[in-house]
Amino acid sequence: MVQNLNACFVRFHDQEIGYLPFDEIPDLSLVNRTFRAGDRIKAGDLLPVQIMVPPRKTKQAKLSGYLTLSSHSVVISLATSRDAGLHVSKKLPDAVRSFLIHEIKNKINSNPELEEIFTRYSIILRTEAGEGIASDASGNHDAILNRIIQEISTLHHELETIQSKLAPTRQIGSLLYRTSFFHTDGKPSGRLSSLYPKYRREIRDSGDYK
Repeated sequence: MVQNLNACFVRFHDQEIGYLPFDEIPDLSLVNRTFRAGDRIKAGDLLPVQIMVPPRKTKQAKLSGYLTLSSHSVVISLATSRDAGLHVSKKLPDAVRSFLIHEIKNKINSNPELEEIFTRYSIILRTEAGEGIASDASGNHDAILNRIIQEISTLHHELETIQSKLAPTRQIGSLLYRTSFFHTDGKPSGRLSSLYPKYRREIRDSGDYK
């Protein structure tokens, strides 16, 4: 822990070390205990992280606890209450943006599996989401809307699956956990690897690196 930097160093892939700012740790993200914004991070805490900026020369990888997945038309990530909700690329015409926001919200709110998604996740519809929609949003676009909903549903399921696999399994003296923690592919985009190898991520005391 480095309080004057408002960050901690995290061990991942067993021996690699990354830099994790405190404001990149979401509520309820720790595996070994309940954590809320403003709580103190402790050496030995466990959490899933994602590489946002790969290591360069003497600089360590920059990490985030806000896991993010993306598809052709959609980006979905864990988010603060301030950022949670539906967002649309500003590169699209205003009429198309308004149309997508209205229609996608209606479809999500009518889907029991997705009805609470806006409370915890940020969903961004990329410019590609507007492909095939006229600039005035006229016409029937059910096929496009259903494809976008399918992408949202798939990514949401993936993130929920990742988090459910991080739950503690049992306690014998010290906590033992499933080792199905996930690493990233190391690309700057921060996309999670589809292979999901089994790793542990553990915050270590900064004194270990002197």
